[in-house]
Amino acid sequence: MPELKRNFSLFDGAGNPSYSTIDELNALGDRTADAEFMLTYWDRVNDIILGGGAIRAKGQQYLPKLLHETQSDYDFRLQTSKFTNVYRDIVEGLAARPFEQPITLAADTLPEIMDFVDDVDGAGNNLTVFAHDVFFNGVNSGVDWIFVDYTNTAEIGAEPTLAEEKALGVRPFFSRIAAANVLEVRFEVIAGAEKITLMRIVEQKNGSNFVRVFFDNGSGNVFWELYQEIEQKTKQDAKYMFVSSGPITIDVIPMVPFVTGRRVGRAYKYHMPLSDAAELQIELYQQESGLKNLKTVGAFGILAGQGVNPATDKNGDPVTATVGPKSVLYAPPVTKGTSVVTGRWEWIVPDASIFNFLGGDVKDTINQLRELGKQPLTAQSGNVTVISSTVAARKGNSAVQIWAFALKNALENALLLVAKWKNLNDYEPNVDVFTDFGATDSATEASMTLLEMRKNGDLSQETLWEENKRIGVLSDDFDADAEREKLLKEFPGDEI
Repeated sequence: MPELKRNFSLFDGAGNPSYSTIDELNALGDRTADAEFMLTYWDRVNDIILGGGAIRAKGQQYLPKLLHETQSDYDFRLQTSKFTNVYRDIVEGLAARPFEQPITLAADTLPEIMDFVDDVDGAGNNLTVFAHDVFFNGVNSGVDWIFVDYTNTAEIGAEPTLAEEKALGVRPFFSRIAAANVLEVRFEVIAGAEKITLMRIVEQKNGSNFVRVFFDNGSGNVFWELYQEIEQKTKQDAKYMFVSSGPITIDVIPMVPFVTGRRVGRAYKYHMPLSDAAELQIELYQQESGLKNLKTVGAFGILAGQGVNPATDKNGDPVTATVGPKSVLYAPPVTKGTSVVTGRWEWIVPDASIFNFLGGDVKDTINQLRELGKQPLTAQSGNVTVISSTVAARKGNSAVQIWAFALKNALENALLLVAKWKNLNDYEPNVDVFTDFGATDSATEASMTLLEMRKNGDLSQETLWEENKRIGVLSDDFDADAEREKLLKEFPGDEI
């Protein structure tokens, strides 16, 4: 797309942003090469998450038409296709792991921040609920964004009092920006850290499309602009209409990425963590649909008449025989020369072994999908996003744990922006996201092994208790003597 060259005095006399040409204005809705590259994947996984209806609506994109297949036959096959959504189960399962316990903040967190986290988006969702949505979409799409917005205070002055803010509902709030809605991200490395200098996103409201632009003009001032997509009468007309604009008073573009994919260099392009699972889900859809179509067609065998002349209509064309209950087919003898051939009917049906083969193939694919879904929970999984090698080595031993630390980092950065909006300059966020699920899984497996040893007589009850206490299955204050007394009291009969 053409680079958006701006006159960074930014506004003309009427307060409107200025562009050099119509082409530059119309390029507002174009995607960069990075965003365009990722869009195919994002569309695919979002279709999968939406389910069978969205997949069928894409027709041949996911269920190709067979060679020489008529359109009516394809339409029937598509309409009756089967879609078992294993991929969505995988994402749901992975996304639930850090939320086995609610997200908490440090005990000394400022009251203003504690009030905020009870309703972070203005819709009544607390930090845990909002973060779960971000995490789910980050796992699915490889990246998700938190937009920390602030209510426009122009109507009440530049520095409203706390009472005015509360009365008018003026406050910061989180919004989730889907990866597919990000058209462009530009950044600069300043003092060793990346700083976003321009970002364009798509918004939908009341059936209309909008493009919102954030940018740093290079002198410490940050602005936003909003444009509405309008109908073009000719290609020479503007495609977007300016709606409004203004400064961002915290002097930073208030966008925070949450990333699970492996970033490609310095580009905003990613290797997706579940790309293999998404591909296999589409293959499963095609396999299941093929098997179901074969069952549907094969359930009605082909009736063959040998030595039978077909009945014809007045034009001499064969008449389709009616097959089914309350129908009778006749097979009269046919004379060939001096011989009489007895007519007969027989069914031709597919070999049952092919159903068994295809059914086994479907089961194998489902098992492969399940195994792919377990990989991010496996210690030292290969597709781990590196936040920092130090954190990964010290705290994370699976991909999902690393993603949980990335979520903690994103939430803390988002709360820093909230503090900026509220002028809480000394606030240092400390968010606690649950990450011990890997240890919980290991302890559960170890406990099951210990129990099996106890059943086999290879372990005493005392040792079973001691080991379960050591690995954390039993609490630290578990008392074996007290437990022994409780067990004795459960025996029927006289008091012991």
